[in-house]
Formats: sequence, structure tokens, C-alpha cells
Amino acid sequence: MVALQEKYGTQIFIFQDDDLFMRTQEHRQWLNQFLNELWEADLADKILWRVSCRVDDLDSDYIQKMKQSGLVSIFLGIESASDRELTTLNKGYSARDVYRAVDMLHEVGMPFEFGFMLFTPDSTLETVEENIDFLKFVSENGDTLVHFCKMVPYAGTSFQGRLRQEGRLEGSLASPDYRLLDPKLDLLQAFFAQTFNYRNFDDNGLVEGLRFAKFDVCVLRRFGSCGYNIDLYEAAVKELIRRCNESALDVMGFALAFIKKNSEDKIMQHWHILEDFQRHELATEQVIRFHLDCLRTEYGFSTQGATQRGQGQICTGVHCLSPLKSAPLGQQALLH
Repeated sequence: MVALQEKYGTQIFIFQDDDLFMRTQEHRQWLNQFLNELWEADLADKILWRVSCRVDDLDSDYIQKMKQSGLVSIFLGIESASDRELTTLNKGYSARDVYRAVDMLHEVGMPFEFGFMLFTPDSTLETVEENIDFLKFVSENGDTLVHFCKMVPYAGTSFQGRLRQEGRLEGSLASPDYRLLDPKLDLLQAFFAQTFNYRNFDDNGLVEGLRFAKFDVCVLRRFGSCGYNIDLYEAAVKELIRRCNESALDVMGFALAFIKKNSEDKIMQHWHILEDFQRHELATEQVIRFHLDCLRTEYGFSTQGATQRGQGQICTGVHCLSPLKSAPLGQQALLH
């Protein structure tokens, strides 16, 4: 780290190891030594860094110590907030532990993102509902982004063997997949994939764009605001994240209710209703992306261009962040 900082001026370090442990005395001794050496090497006040850890790794005292030495963000491997799913995933902690960890990070003021699997081989409509409720809880104030995936049964894992034995394993060695236990849940997962895959996973998708904007805030607070009002910028980014989350969760909730209420035949017969949800979400994402480009252009960050894009005017700054308006999704979409 010293060599990179001195030779190349490197100031941002992302630790890609999945688990920075802080549970045992040995773990804490290592962390203390690392933090002390950051200061002794005259690095702690020149850099920022991010780590990844498990829910049950978190310790508020050590997060505070790391924060004082340049830690600005944590990636948390949550995966699920359903006890049934956590048992399937063999995570070794409970949904209560997940909620407690999120509360701890809020209390110490540590920004975070997280990994989340909305679908696993044992998912049910009820576990998906539990997980959507958690996503609403964790994202309501715009502190973090709603996103999710389907668990992948990697080659050589017990999941792959189990799914093959159950006759549910599909796809290829490079891209394995599986059927879910409830055919209606397969339809819901297919709809979520069609609607949210670009948003959640593409480098140019809205989640990645908002993550970068959120990280901009960490960088500006750490190294200086370049004359800009960082509080205004942060508030604007959080509002865009909140609106992004709200739109996705509304569509997810309506789609789940539609799937739960109707038979497979009726779902397929009225799939156009789900397509209406999808169009609503994609239109909202386009508006949010436009506002994000305007905001980042105002603050001197590179964008693909804050252009008119059919929104009626060219935005020139944070003042363009008027309430985003789109047609509400009505309960009439839920067939009787």
C-alpha cells in the first residue's frame, strides 16, 4: 500500500476478500496491528478503503477504529432476511442478526452495500415476501440500494449435486440454473429477471450508476469537496436512490401480489399486466438516470451526457431534482 501510494499516488483501496473478520481475539489483534501500521506509515489520513464482511463479523468498536483510519464503506454479505433461506444457505446466523447488523451500521454512520439472494432452491412465495419486506426496511431512507439475484449452484457445490439428484438442475456448466419448487415462483423469477437484470447487474445500469454517485460522496468527504456543497450533493444522491428503491419495490410488491392471487393459467393469460409493471419501472429508471446525469454533470463528474432525452428540458444542476412523476400502479392490476 505504501509503494502504491508513493509511486502512483493511489488513494483508494478496495479489499476484495469476502471476510474481514473481527470476532476472535486473534482477528482483533491482526486488525489492531494493521490499523497501527497505517498510522505509522503515514497512510491513514491520505487514503480511503473499503472491506467486505459477514453479518456476524461486525463489531461497532472496531468499525469506529477502522473509520478513523480511513474506512469509508463496507460490503455486507447478507444474502437473505428469511430464517428458512438462511438455513438453506448455511449462513449460521438468523434474520434477527441481519436486522441487528443493519441497525449497528446506521448507528456508527458507516455507509454500506450488500449482497442479496431473493431466490434460492428452497424459496417460496412467503420467503420472497419476507425478503421484500426486508428490502423495504433497509432501503427506505436512501442509504443503500435495493438489488438482488438468484443463487447460482456453482459446479462442485452441494447445491449442484442436490439439484441434479432432484431433477431440477438446468443450464450449462458455465451458466447453471434450476427450477424453483413452485411453478408460480418460476414465473415471478422470470418476470424479475426480465425487468431488473439490466438495472441490477449491467455496468451502465442504474444500480451501478447510483453506487458510483454514492461513492463520490465518500471520496469528496474524505479528500475535499472541490468547492462544491457536498451536503446538497449527498442529499440529492440519497433522494435518487430512495426513488429508485421505491419504484423497484412497488413493482416487486404488485407483481408478487398478482402471482400469489392467480393461477398459473390466469397469470399467463394476463401476462400483459406484468408487462405494464415492467414498462412503468423502465420509464422510471430512465427519468432517474436523466436526473443522475444532470447531477453528476453539475458536480464535474464524467457522464454519458445529461441531455434532454425527451424529458422536456435540459437540467443544469441539483435544482433539477423536482419530484419524479409517473403513473401510479393501481390495485386494479390484481385480478379478482
